[in-house]
Amino acid sequence: MEGHAMKNSPGGYVIARPGRACAFLCMAAVLFVAGFAGASEDSPHVVPLTMEELDPKALDAARRYFAMPSMQGLSTAKHDPRVIARRVENALPEGIMTDNQREDLILLAAEELSDVKEEYDATTIRVLAHVYTAEELEALIAFEQTEAGRRIAEKRPIYSVLIKEATASLRRDALQRIIERVTGIKAAPEQ
Repeated sequence: MEGHAMKNSPGGYVIARPGRACAFLCMAAVLFVAGFAGASEDSPHVVPLTMEELDPKALDAARRYFAMPSMQGLSTAKHDPRVIARRVENALPEGIMTDNQREDLILLAAEELSDVKEEYDATTIRVLAHVYTAEELEALIAFEQTEAGRRIAEKRPIYSVLIKEATASLRRDALQRIIERVTGIKAAPEQ
């Protein structure tokens, strides 16, 4: 294959420079692994797309809860390009792209995913109003105003980043198996 360095390995072929199809598959898989997969439209867990479909009291409470420092900190951490780049880098299996392709993919993903903060925040508010009642959201707000609630809330963004980083190898290994099953391409063994 022109443009691809192929060689036999004990487990099959190793492709050092995969084509666009593999790069596309990798990006789609990264988005899936990064948590952008959604429920089907007939699922009871689908969030209403418009604010009009939500309980106004729950929506008001959701907005106030989301405005709390802990939720703002969580949103900021999730949309920090450095955090996104690290998360995407940790999710990518080794040996399926050239170093330049990998670097480009990480930079593009960080740019694109950090640019959706406003839409993400609006979606988070809708999800909160869909999942929780106004009474439950008021209880969350009240709890976060207690000393213990403040301490727990302060740790939420840190926990969120750390758990994603701690489980990145699990997602990366699963992604590698998916790519191998779909394309037959095995990653080059790590040196």
